[in-house]
Amino acid sequence: MVESRSPYLTRASVKRKCTKEEEARKAAEKKMMELGDEVQEAGVVVLPSEELTLLEDVEEAEIRLIHLLHSAEWLDQYEATTLVRQLVLFHRDNKFVVTHLTDIFETIKYSVESLRSAQSRNALFCICDLFQHFEDKDALVQNVASLLNSLVIKGTNEKRFIAQAGEEAIETIVTSAPSAQVLNALLEFSSSKSTKICALVAKYSLLCLNGIAAQHKLKSFVADDRKVLPLIRGFTDLESSRSVQAKKPAHAALKLIASAMEGKAFEALVKKELSPVDASRVISMVKQGSKPKEARSASLREMMAKQRQTMARTNGI
Repeated sequence: MVESRSPYLTRASVKRKCTKEEEARKAAEKKMMELGDEVQEAGVVVLPSEELTLLEDVEEAEIRLIHLLHSAEWLDQYEATTLVRQLVLFHRDNKFVVTHLTDIFETIKYSVESLRSAQSRNALFCICDLFQHFEDKDALVQNVASLLNSLVIKGTNEKRFIAQAGEEAIETIVTSAPSAQVLNALLEFSSSKSTKICALVAKYSLLCLNGIAAQHKLKSFVADDRKVLPLIRGFTDLESSRSVQAKKPAHAALKLIASAMEGKAFEALVKKELSPVDASRVISMVKQGSKPKEARSASLREMMAKQRQTMARTNGI
């Protein structure tokens, strides 16, 4: 006998309906989180560098920029960041950015830390444009330490497009202006409890260290114990962190430093400044990495497989 369905709503059907509606709402919210909140930000669209255009009146833009850099309104700060990008990209002989660099960096830092995705992302793009096209890299590096703190946080943001823009900004800095200031600013996060932060810091600290080495500045840098010690401590912390992804680049960085210090000086400094446990681990790790790996003896399974292959070839003949 077929059971007839009731035309009336039951508690179970209402509950199922509510559950489906709740799941749909959560899915929509998740989608919004992935896309960002630009939709709610006054219709602002963040333009990549290739879509920006020349300024029609540079002098008028400079006058407006002075006002915008001191405004507390986020739309003004967004416009200021965009104008800076246009100046750097298309009007490189202009001296405005040089003379107002401190104010520009303050606005960029504030915008990077903003919870508004459009404002933050535009500021991250501005950092890339500055470090790629602004000629006075030393002036940029002098202002970069406090900015990198904000970039590391953004580089591990839950929103993928913000995290990607944050990482691109860090990568642009360490490849365009590898320096002790940049490296030390990154390694301030070496003792972080976050595995994501440790992985990010290890990756780009090694990239920065390789950049310093490529400029033939590493040997002179590590010759000063006061300068190299923070690096050894920072990379040691990263290597011993809970982040699996941080270990390999930290190991490579310690090996590079040891090579630049020619071994014995590195060992002496490590034994003097690190704890006995850390010193022993680091020295052992660096030495192991410098020796050729011994050939691994074949396992029983591998030997049997090889024997079967030999017999098969013999039978085939």
